[in-house]
Amino acid sequence: WRSRTPAAFDYIVKILTSKKEGVSSLRYLRSFDFVPDGDEKSEALLKIVSAGTAPMDVQSDALNRLGKTHLRDKPEVKKALEAMLAGTRGKSGFIEVVKDFNIAGRDADVLDAALSDIKDARALTGIKLMLKSDAGRHVLTDSLASPRADKVVSLLGGSGDQQAIDLLLGTLFDVNNDKAVRVAAVKALALSAAGAEAMVKLASTNRFPNEFKTEASAALSLVQYPGISERAATAFPTVASTSGKMAAISELVKLKGDKA
Repeated sequence: WRSRTPAAFDYIVKILTSKKEGVSSLRYLRSFDFVPDGDEKSEALLKIVSAGTAPMDVQSDALNRLGKTHLRDKPEVKKALEAMLAGTRGKSGFIEVVKDFNIAGRDADVLDAALSDIKDARALTGIKLMLKSDAGRHVLTDSLASPRADKVVSLLGGSGDQQAIDLLLGTLFDVNNDKAVRVAAVKALALSAAGAEAMVKLASTNRFPNEFKTEASAALSLVQYPGISERAATAFPTVASTSGKMAAISELVKLKGDKA
């Protein structure tokens, strides 16, 4: 594999499609990086994905490479792609395949993959992909009324996308949503400058829901956005004494909270 010549392709293909243990390293496939693009290189990649015996990481890498060649529409590639989608469904890797091959119509599956691990960076990628299409936004909107709404809201907040901001604001103002979901929307809005700006503008025109101003104040106090944080402090003042300092604990404990 160190020869870095098309003459080695057949041997590399045999190694990568072998079912023997200990030969699943991507280093063999990466030897393709050192050979100029051409028919021999593309055909070798096609043999790898067509065999169906290569390890998942190798199969995925080879498919991604083929996606940039004139062979991407070959029946063998489409078949291997469907197998890859089936194998990664419900996992973060599914999002990578959809993104790399620009696959449409799988929004519900993309959301499932994103929610499988919201801490994975690919989860946010999935949400951004969905926000680009009407169908994807529709799936996201429906999910905001589901038991998974809190996770969806968290990812929307991290995207910083204006359409995500609009969805979060809709969630906040929808009185049919659970209070916990609406609170989560407030916290998510505070995760981006655009979201914080939207809340400040609403508060400055007395349109922000009064019952969530405490949560907004707390969420916005944890972030700093130039030109916004100062206005946020005015729009959502914290509980303070007349001297302008934080009230004493003895004063705070007298305040009545929401048992919910």
